[in-house]
Amino acid sequence: MAFENKILLGPSVIVSLVVVGAGVVAQPLSPDAQSQSVQNKMLERVTTRSYAQAMNGALHSAAPVASKAASPKAAEIGDALRAAMAKLGKQAVAASIPVRSAATSSQVKGLAGVTPQNGGGKKLSIKAPGGVALSFSQHQAVNRLQQKVAQQLNGGLRVHLSESGTPRELRAATATQSGGFTAQSSGSSQVMQLSVGTPMQTARTFLRDNASVLLLNDPDSELTLSDESEDEFGRTHLNFKQSYKGVPVWASNVRVHLDATGGIDLINGAYSPTPQKLSITPSLSEESAAKLALAAVANAFDGNTALAVTPVVQGPGQKMIVPRKSGSARLAWQFRVNAGLDQSWLVHIDATNGAILNAFNEVNHQGTPGSGADSFGISRDVGVFEQNGTFFMVDTSKQMFDPTSTPPSASTTRGGIIILDAGNQPADPNRDPIPSNDVTNSTANGGWIPDAVSASFGFSETYDYFLERHNLNSLDNQGSSITATVRVGQNLTNAFFIPAQQAMFFGTGDVFAGALDVVAHELAHGVVNNSSNLVYQDQ
Repeated sequence: MAFENKILLGPSVIVSLVVVGAGVVAQPLSPDAQSQSVQNKMLERVTTRSYAQAMNGALHSAAPVASKAASPKAAEIGDALRAAMAKLGKQAVAASIPVRSAATSSQVKGLAGVTPQNGGGKKLSIKAPGGVALSFSQHQAVNRLQQKVAQQLNGGLRVHLSESGTPRELRAATATQSGGFTAQSSGSSQVMQLSVGTPMQTARTFLRDNASVLLLNDPDSELTLSDESEDEFGRTHLNFKQSYKGVPVWASNVRVHLDATGGIDLINGAYSPTPQKLSITPSLSEESAAKLALAAVANAFDGNTALAVTPVVQGPGQKMIVPRKSGSARLAWQFRVNAGLDQSWLVHIDATNGAILNAFNEVNHQGTPGSGADSFGISRDVGVFEQNGTFFMVDTSKQMFDPTSTPPSASTTRGGIIILDAGNQPADPNRDPIPSNDVTNSTANGGWIPDAVSASFGFSETYDYFLERHNLNSLDNQGSSITATVRVGQNLTNAFFIPAQQAMFFGTGDVFAGALDVVAHELAHGVVNNSSNLVYQDQ
């Protein structure tokens, strides 16, 4: 579908701008079309979404048109473009358009402030999915940030947009001899924001100053720090969770990265623009939404798959802002629904009209048994805890252990590797609760349940790997306990990690606990769940 707009390039030149999808064609109008009535309607129908496409295409193609037109004063092009933009009732792109200077072809290509498709720009690169473009105000804000980085910090800027138009990545860049630029490296001093104090103060300053780039109305209130860490290179990483008027935004986070000098060189993450005119008062009651959530899970099973148990809502519902791939974010009720041992569903019900926004199983399966070390007959060193002559399969030797906690009970131990035993029960794990009995022994050496030894050894190896290679102290990097229950059910051929419980379960159908790759795979789900805020949907 095409639409046409018109841009005044000079006292005697009007360019007709035709937008077809992402393509833009500019051509001079015939003299009889250059009437005052036409001029008064210039750019009337340029929309926010198509603005950047239209401006970029028009300005890139306007130069050859202007050079051939009968305009006695090429220097008036910049002024004329401001006047044309003013007809939209919008502030002109004054910072991007040369004032009273000869508007050559190369200059016109740079007016929009983005790198032309041939990659000739040296200071700014913008990449976006098809059909996604900068809004007018965001376009201006990006220009201001780029000019600051170029003039004050002598660098460039790379911008990668998400499908929602928010920056998936803002990265400082360094100019290259070939005329382009490369992203900064971990040892580079190229930054977008110099340190203004603590990492938190520097991050807040940058987020606040660039709210229009980020498409956030008030970053101070919408972004809440969830964790801060420093890596082996002296870099600091801050992770912010997003909310709107106190309501969390689902699966959204912004990460701010600072180099060893305290300057910001990278912003990345996945989040949503500030919702516009979205009420946070549900029209649908929590009770009604819960019934719809239960029905959504029941209906997810087709006629060939019987539901093991009747779905049950776990805990109260939670109000949640749910971004949509198409359209505005929605206020929703979020529920977790249990429909069996390996059926822990996350469901979002639209709090206004009751529509199902999301419904999927969060359980991370490892259905194929891996090959690895078997606990039978192989001596493994494991940490145990002794109390009154009884030894428990609770390892308190790791860095994550909190000595102020009180082992061996799982409920009072913090930072331990805790192995529990279901004792080959229940007969039907889908219907009956899974026992979680302590694994005990009368001696520290020998006589342990082999599955428990394998699980403890695999957990220990995996914990050590993440600590040594990634500086992660447990799955959440907060030193929380890592828990497993072995010997679940009778011939249950599965091993899985349940995020809501932060726990792993091993069936008895194969030696799952003895396969280190299975153990590490499932625990890595816990790391992902706690660090990246990714969603286990459509996997």
